[in-house]
Amino acid sequence: MNIVGSRWWKFDFHNHTPASMDYGKGELELKSISPEEWLSTYIERGVECVAVTDHNSGEWVDKLKAAAATLRERGKIIHIFPGVEITANGNVHVLGIFDPEKDTQFITGVVGAVHYRATKGDSDGVAEESAEKVVEEIVKSGGVAIPAHIDMPAGLGGVPSSATIAQVCNKSSAVEVVFPDGRLERDNSALQRYRNLNLTLPEVLGSDAHKPSAVGRSFTWVKMSEPSIVGLRLALLDGSS
Repeated sequence: MNIVGSRWWKFDFHNHTPASMDYGKGELELKSISPEEWLSTYIERGVECVAVTDHNSGEWVDKLKAAAATLRERGKIIHIFPGVEITANGNVHVLGIFDPEKDTQFITGVVGAVHYRATKGDSDGVAEESAEKVVEEIVKSGGVAIPAHIDMPAGLGGVPSSATIAQVCNKSSAVEVVFPDGRLERDNSALQRYRNLNLTLPEVLGSDAHKPSAVGRSFTWVKMSEPSIVGLRLALLDGSS
């Protein structure tokens, strides 16, 4: 697919803010980071598009959009994609990424639609709906659904049933892989189980950053004419062919 006027954008698909309870990974002082400081780290490391995917929460979306507008006035450009990392029933994490025009209230609505009733920002809180239903709700809401870190314990690849993995992936736009070459400290059976299904979904990388030092450690080049959910969806569709 050749999209006229398109270019490559440095895109980080998986990122956390202080809205996630585990942000800082024990370094409590990091929780006081401001939205502008948070975004500035991404800008300094060349990230152009950042998906805000806190655990079961969209609390920081509006704060970051306001900070991005302020930074833009200073000539520092970064594009915010509102999103969320939903913990589905069975402890499977699913990323939902939405159009830059969406806001905190919209993300809160998506989280509520999958019947998540636990504490916002808590990765251990679990929605009542299955991973397949979570994916369906994200897509229904106009977003891009991506099973998170499919090669890790809290990823879809850890699900024993290959049929379930296939059902979820067939409704998703991509999968996120943390170690695409299988370099895991543990065995890579989860990744292998997924790849044995021979599905055609593109594999994207995200930093899954929970503190500034992890920002930009993993990213994906995405070809779009401009940062939008339509452009992202087309790029992922092209990447699967």
